[in-house]
Amino acid sequence: RPGPKAPEGSVRTVLSVDSHPVIPVWPTWGGGRVVPVSFEDGPHHDPLLLLAHHKHWFDPRDPLRAPFRAAGSALGLPYVDVEGFSMHPHRGFDILTYVLDGSDGFRHRDSLGGSRTYRGGTAQWMRTGSGVLHEEFWETRDDRRTDVELFQLWVNLPSGMKLDPPAVRYVGKDTDHPWLETQYDRDGDYNIG
Repeated sequence: RPGPKAPEGSVRTVLSVDSHPVIPVWPTWGGGRVVPVSFEDGPHHDPLLLLAHHKHWFDPRDPLRAPFRAAGSALGLPYVDVEGFSMHPHRGFDILTYVLDGSDGFRHRDSLGGSRTYRGGTAQWMRTGSGVLHEEFWETRDDRRTDVELFQLWVNLPSGMKLDPPAVRYVGKDTDHPWLETQYDRDGDYNIG
């Protein structure tokens, strides 16, 4: 249910998500599994657009890796790769990606000049704003199996923020912005710090 009407361009409140359509698990390969949940019911779920749970593993001995890469290239599949998502555009919403503790990395590159591999315990917040191109690939190695598990949430921006400049920030382990601890006092108030 949407919260109270907020002034244009300000923070909105979502009181609850009573239900959501469940999309079947996407077919995957190479040890992968993606479970997306789309919030398509317009104002009832706004600002939530998509929640996806990715769980992938890659073994260097997997005989399908090389043929799949070659087939994807030959067929001109621009957005999907066996080990991630090639360069593609987004605009007008935020993408929050959280890599679970213990996971290998997720490699990011974007049209803003950013390039980074972030691992378990780290989140990426990407404001797509007026538009950004980016690619995301699972970290793979030739000497051992790699495992990556993450959640990704897409949040619609208010109309007054949709053309904001795009930006990418990181929070968590191995960043300049560590996770902040939340503590509750006797009155039920909380302090972040």
